[in-house]
Amino acid sequence: MSNTQATELFEAIRPLIEQSIHQGLQKILGEKPNNHNLIYGLRELASFLGCTRSTAIRITKAGKIPYYQVGSTRIYKPDEVLAAMRVEIGETPKYGYKSSTPKKEGVEK
Repeated sequence: MSNTQATELFEAIRPLIEQSIHQGLQKILGEKPNNHNLIYGLRELASFLGCTRSTAIRITKAGKIPYYQVGSTRIYKPDEVLAAMRVEIGETPKYGYKSSTPKKEGVEK
């Protein structure tokens, strides 16, 4: 099977896979998940956070972000991801573009 054929096959069965994941989440969470407000897998998490996939893996393995596992797929809720990334309301997220190192006065970069 060529790479193109594999991609086409995956795209054809993706709705069935998503439906199965949603049903599993409904059982786990006891609620009906909104399929438009979920992040599927580490690539989508990295895209959502604006970081690399390896950073998303590191953050997840460190237990910084809650997730639900259905089979081998990790599913994240965007609101939980954002809440986990905030140190406190109004403060800079732990991971992002701003440096956490205090700037020395009188020294410019």
